[in-house]
Amino acid sequence: MIFNPHVNRKNGPSVKWDIARAAGDDRMLPMTIADMDIATPDFVLDAMRSVLDDQVLGYVAPSHDFYQAFIHWEAVRHSVQLTRDQIILASGVVPAMAFAIRHLTATNDRIVVMAPYYTPYEKIVTGNHRQFVAFPLKEIDGQYAIDFEALEDVLAVANTTAMVICNPHNPSGRVWTLPELQRLQSLANKYNILVLDDEIHDDTTPPQNYPISMLSKLMAPDKVAKTVMFKAPTKAFNMAGSKVSFMVTRHPELLATLKDAAAAEAFEELNTMGLVGAQAAYEKGAEWLDAVNGYLAENCEHLVTTLKETTRIVPMRPEATYLAWLDFRAYGLSEDQLIDELMGQDHLVLNAGSSYGDEGLGFMRLNFAVDLSVLDQAIERLQAFDQRHQGA
Repeated sequence: MIFNPHVNRKNGPSVKWDIARAAGDDRMLPMTIADMDIATPDFVLDAMRSVLDDQVLGYVAPSHDFYQAFIHWEAVRHSVQLTRDQIILASGVVPAMAFAIRHLTATNDRIVVMAPYYTPYEKIVTGNHRQFVAFPLKEIDGQYAIDFEALEDVLAVANTTAMVICNPHNPSGRVWTLPELQRLQSLANKYNILVLDDEIHDDTTPPQNYPISMLSKLMAPDKVAKTVMFKAPTKAFNMAGSKVSFMVTRHPELLATLKDAAAAEAFEELNTMGLVGAQAAYEKGAEWLDAVNGYLAENCEHLVTTLKETTRIVPMRPEATYLAWLDFRAYGLSEDQLIDELMGQDHLVLNAGSSYGDEGLGFMRLNFAVDLSVLDQAIERLQAFDQRHQGA
């Protein structure tokens, strides 16, 4: 095995495992925030160690090879053709999206986000004094779908200037298809909507279901005019703490605005470890990532199949990511009751559905990027929860 899924993070610095320590419960099992309990690959850590071995943490600028590593990765893995001048660096996708919102939209503009949605979206919209417009996705045959007629009505409302597309979708793991993406971009073009395209999870995907980028050559050239894409190696290579991401657009006016603003704010100053780690990931990570994605796919199948066969919890099968969106509505519990019982009796922490908007009520999100033995512990605790509610 070329990766290590047996990492014990209980005693180290970790937002996920801090939950257990704060609860003072040695049995608490957190399956929450979207990083993995799989070791960051050696080639990334070795690149970082080489910096430390030089014994000076001095100024480091992003190199030609750093940019080329990302450009080559996007071309080979995602059919996205980029040039260096189309790329703006950022410490993370969320800060980059907030930056784009500040500089490409205006105060009180309406920004449409498909719901349920990644939790920080609401804050970066409302915190920058824009109107957050939650657009509910439809549930069809156990999966989310877009009601395009309803979406068009929302985009046509005056002062609607931007739309967030998350592909793969977080929290559900839904991968939007080429026809869906083309229809989204067609609507954006029709109503002059800026597309903020979050693709941070697109590398944690089984090969047979690789997401199509909004900047892919599979999209007609006129379909990408007003799109800003946000990417990072941090999810796929488990290096969120290195703080590195990419903001990309081909639109000349958008690019000029973002470049000028980035220069004015010294926005592209990055952590040295992020620079060297990202380059190593993109240059050396293909085989490692393919193996990890295979492992995650097995974990996903095991989780989904077992819960469907043994409980009334209904998992929405993720087409990508390492996140499972679990439907607990059959139990008739409030979210507070559900959280209290899972934590108090089952010693299990999941992400609360309401944190992804009102459309998430009745759901919980589970991170299955863990050792199989840990995943089995979580499944057993969910089965115990279900058993207590048999006949209810």
